[in-house]
Amino acid sequence: MSEERLDDMVTRVLTSWIKFGQNLKGPDAYPPTNINSFDKSKDQNVNVQSNHAELIREIGAASTILLKNNNNILPLTKEKLKTVAIIGEDASAPKILNGCADHGCIDGTVAQGWGSGTANYPYLIDPFSAI
Repeated sequence: MSEERLDDMVTRVLTSWIKFGQNLKGPDAYPPTNINSFDKSKDQNVNVQSNHAELIREIGAASTILLKNNNNILPLTKEKLKTVAIIGEDASAPKILNGCADHGCIDGTVAQGWGSGTANYPYLIDPFSAI
């Protein structure tokens, strides 16, 4: 790694640290966290979702993908289609929505990765239920 690249990375990290005076405030300069991703009972519940459940449904409906209707197969009806296969672990809903510690498991539909970028879904519609 070049010295120039290292300097660039250090500058990016230290800029906000110095901007907010955290270099002057000592070891307790960082605000306390209110989330414990491994033990939800220790969280301070801060609802930042507002009307997310309604909004995401509206956005999802507006972004529906149109399918080419070969042989007039759509809409699907019992007369036109005898069987449908939904295959794999991802076909059904998880046993408990947002139920795994830090979302670190695969139990039904996996709608996101896990770790620091996870979120708690207000609901999740798996493929089987959707059909």
